Amino acid sequence: MRIISWNCNMAFRGAKRDAIMAHKPDLLILQESAKADIEKSDATFRHWVGNNPHKGLGVLGWGDHNFRVADNYNDSIHWAIPIESDMVDVLAMWAHKDAGQTYVEGLLNTLSHYATLLRKDDSLFIGDMNNNVRWDHKTKKEWQWATYVEKLRKLDKHSVWHKTKGEEHGLESVSTLFWYRQPERGYHIDYVFGSESLIEKAKIEIGAHQDWLMHSDHVPLVLDIED
Repeated sequence: MRIISWNCNMAFRGAKRDAIMAHKPDLLILQESAKADIEKSDATFRHWVGNNPHKGLGVLGWGDHNFRVADNYNDSIHWAIPIESDMVDVLAMWAHKDAGQTYVEGLLNTLSHYATLLRKDDSLFIGDMNNNVRWDHKTKKEWQWATYVEKLRKLDKHSVWHKTKGEEHGLESVSTLFWYRQPERGYHIDYVFGSESLIEKAKIEIGAHQDWLMHSDHVPLVLDIED
């Protein structure tokens, strides 16, 4: 199965859509996508959530994986969509400042509600988390990214990139966001978390900024999982 997560920076259509579809995803998670673009897709599975019709979280699925929204879905948790399938369960995420909360406060709400899903060996937590330990010194410990990563570790959820590449959080060799689309202003804020057993079957790649900055300020995460 191929799962791609990409903050598409709105207007998911035309050349932007063609560029990501060339990578043939089975499941495509799109942060900052428009409701209309998700609804118009030819995907066999479609779901979108948001409070701005032009900028929400969308998920599209193809093939015979039987993608479906989990029964405990709560659309008041901004913004997370739990997806079940016949192979893996996926919690798709766009960490969002909502009602004055920090990004990590919103992520903690997500973790609390979907802890049962995340405890499964065959589950993934993937998306634009809008955070990195490089900024932890600016906030309280309970809201720091390092604190959140540790909570995920206790659920046997580890960053696939960091685990497979042998990198430390905050010292990433590759960025996923480029501020104002400037290559020299890169940050690593998009992640995939999985169990150690699932990571053994996974391969992850991050798109090159040279190929994607004409489309968005983010590059895609591409995750392949052995059947």
